[in-house]
Amino acid sequence: MKIIALGMCCRVSWMLQSLKLKGEDSMFEWMRSVDFEDILKIIRKVVNNESIEITERSSLPGNVLLDDTEIFTSHYNKENLPEIFKRRSQRFIDYIKSSDKIVFIREDYYDYPTTKNQIIELKNIIETINPNCNYKILLLSSSENDLLNKIDIEKVNHVLHTQDKDKYLEFINF
Repeated sequence: MKIIALGMCCRVSWMLQSLKLKGEDSMFEWMRSVDFEDILKIIRKVVNNESIEITERSSLPGNVLLDDTEIFTSHYNKENLPEIFKRRSQRFIDYIKSSDKIVFIREDYYDYPTTKNQIIELKNIIETINPNCNYKILLLSSSENDLLNKIDIEKVNHVLHTQDKDKYLEFINF
């Protein structure tokens, strides 16, 4: 099984490491991505083979950003991130094209909950790359209020985020 973290921060990666499920880093690992629309924008660019500029902004000193989004990291710099991101982008496409089971994990940021339309767009992108992709999407919400608009569609498990390792494993294996 391949696990692809789709942000919001490093917490998903840390949990996967503690569960010994951490594989190769995915495109958005060790980055902060508050708004899922930014993730979709970068994924669309990767799928369309468009260039993604690595930028620096005075508003976020010590960080580098992906293109004109608010996705940023302090774990890498402007010199090493382009090659890292290129490698991870290709891995993202290769995983989707493979026959391996994939679990995409997105942790929501409480001010910017992921919408049903955004999840549907992600599913459409995945299925355009590989109509037979064997995948699921785990959406972790930060509050009970976010679950009032629970996304209840095929291949999606929308649940409240937890630090309970057994529960986390249960969520991944839905």
